[in-house]
Amino acid sequence: MDISNDAKEHTKTVATDTLKTFDLVESKIKEVLSDMSPGSSAGALAGVNMMNDMEAIETLDEIRDTNRANLQYQLSEPAIARIVAINSESRRPMTFFFCRRTPVTIPDGPKLTS
Repeated sequence: MDISNDAKEHTKTVATDTLKTFDLVESKIKEVLSDMSPGSSAGALAGVNMMNDMEAIETLDEIRDTNRANLQYQLSEPAIARIVAINSESRRPMTFFFCRRTPVTIPDGPKLTS
């Protein structure tokens, strides 16, 4: 079965767009991970009372650890699906990349969702 030149060109465009998106996601994740401090999240609180605020600190640490695990997972699997939808008002195509876990946020970047 022969594949038309239009189909080949479309496949090449989709593949190139997807790989560029994956590269952008990888760069952003590495940036976010490098900004995450490895220690306690106590510094995120304005004033810490070690007697009463340990639960809050532990919760912040759990959230940070979950976020880090999600980002590290997304490094190995940036997305599992690429969906193109048509906006009902503007009639313009919008591309979404679906992730297994909470994706990194990239302002003005690709639309990533889980």
